[in-house]
Amino acid sequence: MFTAEHDRLDSVRITGRPRRDLRALLRELHRLESHVSERRLAVLAELDALTDGGVDAAAEARSATHRSARAAEKDARTADALAHMPTAAESLASGTITVEHAERLAVLAAHTSSTEASELLPLAEQTPADLFRKKSNRWLSSRRSAKEIEQQHQRQRAERELSVWFEGSDEENGALLIHGRMDNATGRAFVSALQAQVDKLWRDDGGRDGTPSEMRTPAQRRIDALSDLVRSPAGESEQGVSVRNLMHIIVNAESDEAEFLDGQPVPPTFLADLDPWRTDVVGHVYSGRGKPLWTGRRHRLATVNQWPVLIARDRGCTDCGADPSFTQAHHCEVEWEDGGPTDIDNLELKCHTDHGLAHRRSEAA
Repeated sequence: MFTAEHDRLDSVRITGRPRRDLRALLRELHRLESHVSERRLAVLAELDALTDGGVDAAAEARSATHRSARAAEKDARTADALAHMPTAAESLASGTITVEHAERLAVLAAHTSSTEASELLPLAEQTPADLFRKKSNRWLSSRRSAKEIEQQHQRQRAERELSVWFEGSDEENGALLIHGRMDNATGRAFVSALQAQVDKLWRDDGGRDGTPSEMRTPAQRRIDALSDLVRSPAGESEQGVSVRNLMHIIVNAESDEAEFLDGQPVPPTFLADLDPWRTDVVGHVYSGRGKPLWTGRRHRLATVNQWPVLIARDRGCTDCGADPSFTQAHHCEVEWEDGGPTDIDNLELKCHTDHGLAHRRSEAA
């Protein structure tokens, strides 16, 4: 059916082309791929609409494309959602949004409605898929009542568990295996403490200027960090914990609504149970100029006072939404090398990858 199109794709020369041509080719292939994806999902929606007694769209997708059951089910849900959001389908066909955006819109529609989810299409068209997912969390959370948030938290609390057992028999002295399940809020606190200890071990192994991967793998570093936490919690170390590795909760002083950095709501009982002796409350004002948030050229790196504000404002990498623990403070308006100040309005959070890309774009400009 599409023999000519396949032949044309095969005839496209890739090797030996300059970066500018490859970048243009990448954009065109993305548009083509998005258009094909929209047509494929439209076919699935049409299959599900048939009343001939045949199998559903997910089963057809598995049979025709050999996709996994999970991927086929996701395709079917996305196809059904796009059938009720024609404008989003058009954006996917034109390459303005990606399949990842469409899948996220389908999830949002399932929790609200197709009409409400369509309100986020302009944001999807302007935002990378990973950052869109993070920002849409806040939108979705704003539509959930405190009662619903607390009920979900209590359901997760009721399902919490931890299993530990030794592999093999006692005579074999097998390794210890661990499997657990936590509620979302407690899990965030656990991950923050674990990541803080992992970061410390990474620095002990040489950090960015050394060869930490030759000392131990990331997975080994995580289990070693867990062992260290059992013996000596990271929060009690003499050096303290970097603000980037803390668990951050944003509380609106006017509404008393609380949320994690990715927009997920904080269950009221979890917030009430926080230990006041180990919880720092930091107020932020987002207007006016003052010290120490505007340091000019006195410091090249963001100061300890600027970091909490950057985290509360940006909530992670401004390009991909990566957690603050994986970010650096980037001089965004005027580069440091060009005389830019280390002021709060000249800084934004970037993950290591996007920070490097930002510098390369600046050098190419």
